[in-house]
Amino acid sequence: MIDRTKLSGSELLVALLAYFPQSDFKMHDTSDLIRALHTVKAEDGAEEFFANYAFEEEGRYPDSRVLSEALESLQHTTLLRRENPYLVNYSVSPALKRYFDERVKVKVSNEQKLKELSEKVFNLVKESYSPISA
Repeated sequence: MIDRTKLSGSELLVALLAYFPQSDFKMHDTSDLIRALHTVKAEDGAEEFFANYAFEEEGRYPDSRVLSEALESLQHTTLLRRENPYLVNYSVSPALKRYFDERVKVKVSNEQKLKELSEKVFNLVKESYSPISA
């Protein structure tokens, strides 16, 4: 059962992406982001943000159907722009930050912890991208 007083659907991604230290980021594929989210879910104080997000542990990497669908949804609504020349390049739109402020922020009780988790997710994604040196 989904707790509507907690983040659900795309709201977790909106909240975390709104606090990313940079609007543009790269990764090899979307599983890098899902793995980063799975890692920070184990942090103390993160449970309130991840209450409505389950991960499947059976495959090679953890997966979350809800978060994968949320990522697609953000791309379709252009709140998150995606380019894919060789790697996946994402750009967080200003509209995503407005959406967070207007609709999602009211569900966040510990904004400081959210900012910390956002920075950790960003750094994990950044670490997963290692450009090939020429």
